[in-house]
Amino acid sequence: MPSAPLPRFPDITGVADLQIDKPAYELYELTQKEIIFVGKIMPVYLQIFLLLTAFVVFVVFALYAGGVGVRRMCFKIIAEMEEARAFKEAKAIKLQDQRKNFFRVGMGNIRPKALNLLITDGLVIKTNSGKYYLDKEKLAQAKAQLGSKNIK
Repeated sequence: MPSAPLPRFPDITGVADLQIDKPAYELYELTQKEIIFVGKIMPVYLQIFLLLTAFVVFVVFALYAGGVGVRRMCFKIIAEMEEARAFKEAKAIKLQDQRKNFFRVGMGNIRPKALNLLITDGLVIKTNSGKYYLDKEKLAQAKAQLGSKNIK
């Protein structure tokens, strides 16, 4: 029966000539200290503080991005209604006011939220038939207010 070949080990010639000035436990401590910043380990309380700060910044950014998305959708709805000249109940138009698919949740489905925001602010009015039109006076006030904010 032929014998299995012996495993090959890396060449370790010259390892005996290697000079190490410090004991092994001191070498281990040195490698532990060279982990994070400028060759020194950060204290745990600083790591926790930075982690919490990064989390708060992320949440604020996510909320800001969501708000910008809703604002842009509000402007799109208003532009769509202005284009259709829906300023009276007789010229009201049908808009998507509910989710098309209940299970589709995400940033792309913010139109109903933006429409509800416009209704709450009084810029858009819902008729009994389920159609929507713009309140011309409120829209003029909102545009004047936005114009004064952009000028300052």
